Amino acid sequence: MSMPAVIGYVTWTLEPDREPDTEPTTYAMECAVCGRASDATEEFTDVQSWAPKHCGQEPVPPHLPGADHATLAYVAHG
Repeated sequence: MSMPAVIGYVTWTLEPDREPDTEPTTYAMECAVCGRASDATEEFTDVQSWAPKHCGQEPVPPHLPGADHATLAYVAHG
């Protein structure tokens, strides 16, 4: 059995994909207490407005948003 040969080494880089056809960046907020989450949206201000609304709708405080989820497209080059 022969071993595969190493022809060369490549340094890989990872960066945001900025091509026009890239999936848009989306944001969502998740409550650390009850696990409810906002809808994913391209507008971060929508997520920011969800947090105080959610906290005000819950009968037992404190319902504080615990995580902000951002989904971004990346591309690797080697």
